[in-house]
Amino acid sequence: MRFQNHGLIFFHFSLAFVFTKQTVSNDDDKLGTIVAANVVFRHGHRTPTKCYPKDPYNNLSYWPEGWGELTNIGKMQEYELGRWLRQRFNHLLSEIYTRDEIHIVSTDVDRTLMSAEASLAGLYLPKDSQRWSSDIKWQPIPVHTVPEHLDSILAMGAPCPKYNLESKRVMELPQIVDLMASFNDLLEYLTEHTGEKVTDLVKVQNIWSTLHIETLHSYKLPEWTDTIYPNPIKTAAAHIYSLQTYSPEQKRLKSGPLLKDMLQHFKLKLGDSSYVPDNLEEAELIKKQKVWLYSGHDETLGSLLNSLNLYNLINPPFASAVLIELREKDGNNFITVTYHNSTTEPPYLLTIPGCSELCPYKTFIELTHPIIPYDWFAECHPSHRIYDLTTELPYNSLAVFVMVTSTLLVFLLLASMSIFWQKQKPTRFYRKLKPDSI
Repeated sequence: MRFQNHGLIFFHFSLAFVFTKQTVSNDDDKLGTIVAANVVFRHGHRTPTKCYPKDPYNNLSYWPEGWGELTNIGKMQEYELGRWLRQRFNHLLSEIYTRDEIHIVSTDVDRTLMSAEASLAGLYLPKDSQRWSSDIKWQPIPVHTVPEHLDSILAMGAPCPKYNLESKRVMELPQIVDLMASFNDLLEYLTEHTGEKVTDLVKVQNIWSTLHIETLHSYKLPEWTDTIYPNPIKTAAAHIYSLQTYSPEQKRLKSGPLLKDMLQHFKLKLGDSSYVPDNLEEAELIKKQKVWLYSGHDETLGSLLNSLNLYNLINPPFASAVLIELREKDGNNFITVTYHNSTTEPPYLLTIPGCSELCPYKTFIELTHPIIPYDWFAECHPSHRIYDLTTELPYNSLAVFVMVTSTLLVFLLLASMSIFWQKQKPTRFYRKLKPDSI
């Protein structure tokens, strides 16, 4: 079976991704001083979320943690990430945890919640009054989350019909049709050997991820994988994040809320008048804070990088992180984007198109403005204008019309019945009889 070079095909219609392999440290004079930072990181090593039907390891006896759960390797990866963050932000954060300095958010998934806790264990070793046990060198630190179906910022799971329509349009573009056609041999091959119908890159991504995890566990892969693993399935799987944020509108609706949330932190820190917060009490707390951590998934990182035109078609590995940092140099403010994909390698400094490595704050804001939604919900649901305040989900316009119309009809029916019975009501309840004569 001969498979095509998908990377070259994609190059012909993709944006120019800039990935500068330049190491960077927080004390580099050329880059100035970090004064605030947003860190988005992927969870650590996990078990497969599911195996394909013909997988020889499609049994929980091989995965005692359960499907899609963090492993001990993953816990250590996140702990080491926390230790690395401590070194990087030691000048920003005190050794004693305080909510005034840091805020942690996670998607509502076991492996990301546990990854957040493991990284915090490395970031904040309990000291002094925060030592609550002589045996346990750990302290509980709050991790904030919301249900995935309501999370438009980090899990990107909140419903967005406009995004779905735009994604469908993108998949019908000639260049995307050609790209998908180049994967036909691979899809047919996977369908033949996995026992399931493989028709899209989402399933390719799931299969590649499963094979990758099995190799990390030193499980021998079936012989049929020799011609497709690690490539071309690895390269094909990596395309999923570029396709999910291919158009400007996809970028705006998928990764825009996360980028908006991060930049609002910087705007509050700098007193930028372009952002007026709704919650003044919360805004005052954010002004004090210096680091914001987001525990997410490979989709979170891949979509964010591609939205900034920085994705290099390589799946973000376990415990990798994207750092968007506010820096100060010579009295001016700048923003840098850094990619950390291993605790053993220095991070890479990235350069977004249209700016320099040390991007002036105002320039960065201007360059990212087109993919920042003003009102994400209104853009996602342009035909809905009535909201259910208890669930923050829209009522269907037709349902509202039927409800209002039905109420009016019932009211009119009751009024008509009342008038009818009023007319039928006798004028007298009895007739007075004349007394008999004596």
